Amino acid sequence: MSPKAWRRSLIVLLLTAALIALALWRMEKNKTPEKSDQLPALVFKAGELTQPGMYDIGRRIEISGTVHAPDSLTIKAKASGQLKSLSVIEGQLVQQGQSIGTLDLTELQSRLAERRAALAAAKTALTQASTQWEANQRLAERGFLAATAIETSRASLESARAQVQAAESALQTVQVQLRDADLVAPIRGWIQKRLALEGEKLAIEQGIVSILSTDRLEILTPIGAPDAQPLQVGRPQSFRIDGVNEPVQATLSRIMLSADPNARALTLVWAIAGSPSLRLRPGQFAIASIELANPHPRLTLPVDAIRQEGGKSVAWVIHEGKLQRKALITGKRSSDGNRIEILEGLSESDQVLAMRFEGLREGQMASVSHDARPKQPGAAPAKRESPSS
Repeated sequence: MSPKAWRRSLIVLLLTAALIALALWRMEKNKTPEKSDQLPALVFKAGELTQPGMYDIGRRIEISGTVHAPDSLTIKAKASGQLKSLSVIEGQLVQQGQSIGTLDLTELQSRLAERRAALAAAKTALTQASTQWEANQRLAERGFLAATAIETSRASLESARAQVQAAESALQTVQVQLRDADLVAPIRGWIQKRLALEGEKLAIEQGIVSILSTDRLEILTPIGAPDAQPLQVGRPQSFRIDGVNEPVQATLSRIMLSADPNARALTLVWAIAGSPSLRLRPGQFAIASIELANPHPRLTLPVDAIRQEGGKSVAWVIHEGKLQRKALITGKRSSDGNRIEILEGLSESDQVLAMRFEGLREGQMASVSHDARPKQPGAAPAKRESPSS
């Protein structure tokens, strides 16, 4: 190799070694952590800090139940007889007083005629006893009749009067049975189910049809006995019901007195406000969220003051003039979603950065401008990307 080529190779090797050394130096410089005392001191405004505070975050419980129709009944036969006709079908709307069918009341009508004949016979016997009593009185006045005979005649008259009253009562009973035997709808509603067939021989109190009224609907929801204590009758509540797009408004009308011993729950009865829509049907599923006050305030922090780093909740605080990052264990959120419960990691005296800042280093010097106090819980500071330095 010539001296000139050898010098070129040496120069190339030296340049390569210099570049490698420079790259290694830069790598080592990047690995070396920047000392906190070499970083600029940060000065925060009072509105950029907050403090944990005791706050009633409340609690939310989910309740669910079904739509219920309290006005429902079954029309039953009030007399034995054959069902001659049934003019309604399932799902048909009937009005109050509308005839739904006819019943063969031959037996009841025969009994009515028998009671009328018995009443007529009793009245005839009463007339005879009254005539005999008047005749005996005239004979007794003339001294032709003994006192015992007068008493016997009086007893016969009273007995005849009692027989007439008994016959009248028996006749009225059959008349009432005949009137009640008319198959008419006592309320306005929908035919839910037919319980008898035309031509069927019915016994007394046998069901014929069941009627369901949707003019008044309620929602029945079970709830734990402790959760039911703060609820008051008249409380409004919005429900989501299957098949209905818009929320349904209801009012707590009553709380059942006895609890279910198996579920240890009370039943809440919610009256649906206004006129129920035809889209509401008994048996539909209903669900709602109830906000309950918490009697014990909890230590909370604004949500904006909490950061997620590595899957953990952390907060930056100013402690003894330096920034410190504290890991948090959080709990429930408030009903408005602005605050969150702090179970572990902070105390009420901590000064916490109320918003997200970029480029913070733990141990960096920090202070609050003009010895202003941190803002109290509840205020919403404006976000900043970086603090004043």
